[in-house]
Amino acid sequence: MPITTNMRTFIKNIKSKSKKVKTENKISSTGVTEICNKHNINIRSNSIMHKDDDNWIIKKNDILTYFDKSFDDDGKWEDNFRAYMYNDERYINWSNNYISKNNIKVPKNKLANENVIGTGNGWKHWKCSRGYHCDCFHLFKQLYDTMKKRK
Repeated sequence: MPITTNMRTFIKNIKSKSKKVKTENKISSTGVTEICNKHNINIRSNSIMHKDDDNWIIKKNDILTYFDKSFDDDGKWEDNFRAYMYNDERYINWSNNYISKNNIKVPKNKLANENVIGTGNGWKHWKCSRGYHCDCFHLFKQLYDTMKKRK
């Protein structure tokens, strides 16, 4: 029996609905949805928010928590957000490993308690030939850019 156009459309709809349910469950279970709603951030279907963060240096939920807390602290939210990232133990470990592997020196960062790699001009210190060193840096940049555009 040949598959008709209506059957193809029906199958396509079922597949897309099941994908949507799986990603929505994963996102809402981490508290991502609540923080994004609070700051009016849309999560598109191709968003990095849907990526699995098992191999990330800093987990998605932690980045969003830092993002949320950065608005509550004194000073500029941008500086607070970067300071949370730079002072995270996992980020410091990644930065130290990267510095030693590549035999580079970094200047003292005004937002960090230790010498760590900052974002750099155009986020160049977080990028490599294949994109970002880690998707957590990409998410951080997306959140940062989204809020900067609103000013």
